[in-house]
Amino acid sequence: SNSFSLSPFINGNISTLLNWNFRFSWEKSILKISNMPSRSSNNFIYSGSVTVTPCSLITWTIGGEFYRNQIEEEHYKKMFMLDTKLTFNISKRIEVSASITNLLNKKEYSYTSYGTVSQYERSSKLRGREFMISIYLKKWCGFLIPINLNGWNNMTPCSVECRVLRWYAVTMGRIIVLN
Repeated sequence: SNSFSLSPFINGNISTLLNWNFRFSWEKSILKISNMPSRSSNNFIYSGSVTVTPCSLITWTIGGEFYRNQIEEEHYKKMFMLDTKLTFNISKRIEVSASITNLLNKKEYSYTSYGTVSQYERSSKLRGREFMISIYLKKWCGFLIPINLNGWNNMTPCSVECRVLRWYAVTMGRIIVLN
């Protein structure tokens, strides 16, 4: 069994207004057992994001991944995932952001492969669409309040988490902890 992969990426910006990145990942797996013919599969992931910063107070990012996984010769399972995030810099010390993951609300990754006398099924549950509001108090504590959206009108809180953020400054080669 051998596996090879390649994952080039490119990124850029147009002034401070627009930043973008794109990554392509390819993986090839080859299976060879004794005198049997070898079998191989190719899997591809295309991912990227665009960040727009119209002013220093607002940042909007949208990004996604497109999966193209080979399930048998000449047959591929394709799936597209999309996320977005809007950030407001209220002050030097306060940042508020709202993000939505799995914007298209994909709930399952599944496929069926048929052989001459066999059938193979694969199914994986995916996390549904999630909405998260984050408040970052720089030098103090950040609060994350995730909210699960099972449809746009059914919002239920999942959990509240507090993380202490450490901020560092590098001065003449030394790292100084600011909090």
